[in-house]
Amino acid sequence: MENNNYYWIAIMIIIGAVIGVGIVMWKIYDYGQEENRIEVEAKEHAAKDKAELESLLKRWKKSEELILLTSYSTRGEFNVLYVIGTIKNQSDATYSYVQVEINLYDKSGAQIGSTMDNINNLEAGSIWKFKAVVLQDNTASYKIKEITGF
Repeated sequence: MENNNYYWIAIMIIIGAVIGVGIVMWKIYDYGQEENRIEVEAKEHAAKDKAELESLLKRWKKSEELILLTSYSTRGEFNVLYVIGTIKNQSDATYSYVQVEINLYDKSGAQIGSTMDNINNLEAGSIWKFKAVVLQDNTASYKIKEITGF
């Protein structure tokens, strides 16, 4: 009878070991599935981010849709010099960001600095009145260098 007990104890130990190995194998499989899911999601996010970046880079350029209509320089309050002008968004879409870059020159024609102005959410068909402050006292002339946006 005692041998029978040892027999059943041995069977229970073997069954417990098999169940334990099964649980461990299931956890390893489940961990692998989770790792694969995370990898797939990371690749999907990377592809989406890359596509958004490429789209942004295509739009961030000199644009024929952003047209300089006017520009002039004038002195304002406290004799501060400004470059003032208007830019039109001729596209049928809103630009999230638009920037005008302006080079500054002295009387000899040497570049002595630059200035800029920017705006967010320039709507389709609208006109932006920009006003860029000039900090260089000896500025004699300016040149609109670039109008960019996305």
